[in-house]
Amino acid sequence: MVINLTPSLSEIFESIKVTITATLTVPVSEAVTVTLDFGGNAQVGNNYLLLENFVNITIPVGQTSTTEQFVLATKMDDLNEGEEYVLKNIIEVSSDAVLIGKGAKI
Repeated sequence: MVINLTPSLSEIFESIKVTITATLTVPVSEAVTVTLDFGGNAQVGNNYLLLENFVNITIPVGQTSTTEQFVLATKMDDLNEGEEYVLKNIIEVSSDAVLIGKGAKI
């Protein structure tokens, strides 16, 4: 069983939002909570905002997906800065039966 963030890759422009959630490859017999970490060369506050629950996402018992999500909203700054990106990684999973899969690059 593997847990991934979706979408795993997305190209967006300034003033656009993308919604990110977690999915399991198969359902499990316990709720699974993932803890997220953020990196990349874009700066939170200056280049983007994180909305809703952006630290933990829980998938309920017996499900492969959840309604829990967070939104990454890019900000319009009118600066020519080249490509900026945000990396979202799963750093911890609450179940030993679930492997960490793909994070996301936005």
